[in-house]
Amino acid sequence: MIKGVKFSDRKLYGPEAVTPFGIAVTAQMYAGKDFLSVTVNDKKVKLFNSKKLTISDALIIYGFDAENLIGRSGRSIACTVNGEERRFRGEFGKAAEIWLDGKPASLDTALSFGNNITVVPAQNGRDASVKAHELIPDYCSSSVILNGNPVDTSTIILVNGAQVSADTEIKDGDIVQYSRIKTLGDLLEAAGFTETECEITVNGMKDCGYDYLLKDRDVVTCAERSERSTYSMTGITGQVGEDKAEADTDADDEAGTESDDGIGTEAGAVPETGISSGPDEWFDVTVNGKTVSLKRSHGRHMFVDVFNYIDFDLTKPQGTIELRLNGKPAAFTDLIDEGDEIEISWRK
Repeated sequence: MIKGVKFSDRKLYGPEAVTPFGIAVTAQMYAGKDFLSVTVNDKKVKLFNSKKLTISDALIIYGFDAENLIGRSGRSIACTVNGEERRFRGEFGKAAEIWLDGKPASLDTALSFGNNITVVPAQNGRDASVKAHELIPDYCSSSVILNGNPVDTSTIILVNGAQVSADTEIKDGDIVQYSRIKTLGDLLEAAGFTETECEITVNGMKDCGYDYLLKDRDVVTCAERSERSTYSMTGITGQVGEDKAEADTDADDEAGTESDDGIGTEAGAVPETGISSGPDEWFDVTVNGKTVSLKRSHGRHMFVDVFNYIDFDLTKPQGTIELRLNGKPAAFTDLIDEGDEIEISWRK
């Protein structure tokens, strides 16, 4: 007997009683359950119980944003470093986490009455981030002493033609160039010295070659080879004295001789020539067809120094900068000389 059900007709026996009883039992079991009630992130949700329901059905009724189910990867950065293409990918996103009654589940997991659903939204990956010094494998911040004067030998970084600090954030499409004084030869070349002109010591040692790798706070001295010049002049003066002694055997020993115009000079003295031995203070180069004068310094000028003398704004890029020196592609750190032909332009 089914509780609460009365039947006043004749009793049913055998197979004819199975169908009515089955319908009655089913109706009793699902009485009041036309809707399925579940909890989504602590909020009650009712679904029409007309099919096999899954977590995805519950999230639709809840109003969960589908974009919060799959995390997007962060944006990448593409740049050029000393002519080489480099790419840095953004961080991968993290997919949403779905839990059913405290256990991992998926969107297709079937639901039953009273289930508790928890969804942790997806997380997007962070955009790529790279600083200028991170692009340089041997970035260095250092200095040396050259003839008593400090010289910065740190890595020089240019982004889109402008010098920047090591912590500058690189942006997509940036053009990065870097260089630095690494060896003793690099230092002497930048300063305008040559091995034949100078006697070179590093920290008091004379056996350091041009390939010596400079260290922070090294003390470099470049002294002119005055001994060689003095020796040569002494030899020349001595030879002149011997020849004159042979020619004037009957003359008395005198400190000086009289010249053709009657003006006396001391023996061994070097006559004045009237020619200045110092270099001109300025020299000229041609920049985009116009003559530009650069002030001479103890060291040779680099290409980048030209921007201190011309009106060319590197802080507002109008494309990719193109540098040419005497008709050939150039870099900001190339050395320039008097009479060089320089071309600077933006390529769009």
